[in-house]
Amino acid sequence: MGRKLVIVLGVIYFLLLSDIMCLYILYYLTLRQNPGYTYHNFDKPIPIINKVVYTYTGIVLAGYFTFYLTAIVLNCKYIRQASLG
Repeated sequence: MGRKLVIVLGVIYFLLLSDIMCLYILYYLTLRQNPGYTYHNFDKPIPIINKVVYTYTGIVLAGYFTFYLTAIVLNCKYIRQASLG
C-alpha cells in the first residue's frame, strides 16, 4: 500500500507541476505577442492549445476542491472534538 501511495502522489505532483508550467508558458507567449496583455478584440478565435490547457486546469481545480471538501466532511467529528485553546 505504501509504494502505491507514493506512486499516486508522484503522479499527482507531476500533473500539477505540468499544469502550472503550461499556464506559465501560455502567459509568457501571450505577453510576448501582446505586451499590453489586452483582449479587447473579441473577433479573434481562441487558440485550441489555450482551450486544452484551461480545460485541464479546470479539471485539476475541480479535483482539488473535491478532495478538500471530502477531507473536511470526513474530519468534521475530529474538528468538533478539537480543543479551542
